[in-house]
Amino acid sequence: MDYYMECKKFGKAYLELAIPKIPLDSQNKALQVWSACQKHGLSEIGASICRVMSSMAKQCDNLGLALIWSLQAKDLVSVTSIAEKILDNYIENWWILKLRLP
Repeated sequence: MDYYMECKKFGKAYLELAIPKIPLDSQNKALQVWSACQKHGLSEIGASICRVMSSMAKQCDNLGLALIWSLQAKDLVSVTSIAEKILDNYIENWWILKLRLP
């Protein structure tokens, strides 16, 4: 990405077109792409990556990770929705957690 940013005239525009085409097939890769977006001032694209990763985490029923990605995206509606699901799960399953305590 630094290579594209060397071109002052078109570098940022090329990145804006290229980044959304990068397959986000792992958390590590998504974090690297998001970090590069933050570094180069592409916050909207970075937020979009976070929303995609949050959605993928929700589909895998990983609400904690979904919450983290939504917080990074500053998506308050999604953060609220996920937090409510986490609390609902806790309320429904509090007795299981209580059984696990020594």
